[in-house]
Amino acid sequence: MAGINRNKSSYLEKETIEYNVNNHIQELTKYDSELNNLFGTIVKIFTKLQLQDHTSNTIESSNKLLNIGGNILNNIKKHVKTIETLMCECSDFTDRITDDLSSEKPNDNFVYHTAHGMLSFPDREFITKTILNYNKKDKAQSTKIKLKKPQDQVSDERKLVSDGRSTAESKLVSDGRSTSESKLVSDGSGTAESRNTNLRTSSFTDLIRINIPNINYYLNVPYVNDVSEIPHSIYYVKNQPGLYIRLPNNNIARIPFPEIVDSKKEYDRKHSIRCKYVTKNECSIQRFKISKMYNSIVRVCNFAHMGDPLIKIGYPSRCPGVPRFGNPESLFNDIKYVEYNDIKNTLMYGLNDLISSIVWLDYTNVQDQIFNDLDIA
Repeated sequence: MAGINRNKSSYLEKETIEYNVNNHIQELTKYDSELNNLFGTIVKIFTKLQLQDHTSNTIESSNKLLNIGGNILNNIKKHVKTIETLMCECSDFTDRITDDLSSEKPNDNFVYHTAHGMLSFPDREFITKTILNYNKKDKAQSTKIKLKKPQDQVSDERKLVSDGRSTAESKLVSDGRSTSESKLVSDGSGTAESRNTNLRTSSFTDLIRINIPNINYYLNVPYVNDVSEIPHSIYYVKNQPGLYIRLPNNNIARIPFPEIVDSKKEYDRKHSIRCKYVTKNECSIQRFKISKMYNSIVRVCNFAHMGDPLIKIGYPSRCPGVPRFGNPESLFNDIKYVEYNDIKNTLMYGLNDLISSIVWLDYTNVQDQIFNDLDIA
């Protein structure tokens, strides 16, 4: 009996829905008919107005009709926009129903009640266990610290600057210390020799796991006891000419010198962003497909493709005095107009970008990489 009542209820519900839809169809058809009739009336009114005599009464009547016509036009624009939105939503809704009806019907036990009265599905436990195992594995990897022996670290630094370091730089990894390097760590009390020895055997080769409070991120970095013990950060490499900087996780980057353009004077952003299609050939193929699809001309791509030099955009917020400061061709002319506060801004941007990149490399577990061509797409 219950089954009969349920079927009957379904039938009545279906009948009610179909009746409402038919009623709505009639209403829309009526609206369409009335709209056509009113449109014809509006055309007649404004056409007849243009046949009136050239009198002050005609001007007054014209102004009144134009005001009303303007209101009608604004309302029609609002209605058109609303109807377009509703039709798009209904079209999406219909597509979802079509996909739903065309998909395979799940088993009766696709969703079931647990012993505690909660809803669940067969693969829920498997998915939950997979996520928990992944989180445990990820956490274990993030807390793992790779330590290097001090002698290995020193050996690495000797290798990096082999045959290319100055006398002052050599004192970090050798016993030959220069006078200028002694001045760097000397406090003028005659203990420069002992300070140099401490620097050479300092614990900066060991790693310590610290929390960066500003971003709440733990990072493994070398440490020193005093700022005077911090070694040089930039090195010249003789067998691969250029200036290099060493980052955590044994990543090394060659310092780039890209062309920098003033964002206030140059509005061409050509080659400032990498093309998503990577190569020129693939980009040409995709642009040709798009032009054929929309029956339009093949557009020009101003993005940088593999092998193209990248352009850096210089903004006033980075260096207010000279936005293009750092451009190789104009550096020594621009440097005359850059103030101390401009450099503080530039350092803020550059060093923040540097630590953000370091965190990303650590977070994604990138190690032992040498970035040689950062200014090439």
